[in-house]
Amino acid sequence: MNHAVIRKLILTALAESGGYAVPEKALLIAFNISFRPPLDAPAFKDHLSWLLDRHLIDYLKDDLSEDDRKFLITEKGQAALKRF
Repeated sequence: MNHAVIRKLILTALAESGGYAVPEKALLIAFNISFRPPLDAPAFKDHLSWLLDRHLIDYLKDDLSEDDRKFLITEKGQAALKRF
């Protein structure tokens, strides 16, 4: 699957979350259930980093675990998604 398609699917999943932040693990599981071939965690993190670097998504730290992050789409990400 090409990188642009993967990133669009991540943005779409976050846009469909209704404005709620989605835990990284849940986002990866949902992505891999819905789409093939599945991505491993490092490859998925690379795509999240790419989206973060361009301010298309943002994250919140989980209060109970410093390693867990919850992702949400930004306004810029919503605008980019409409252009796909």
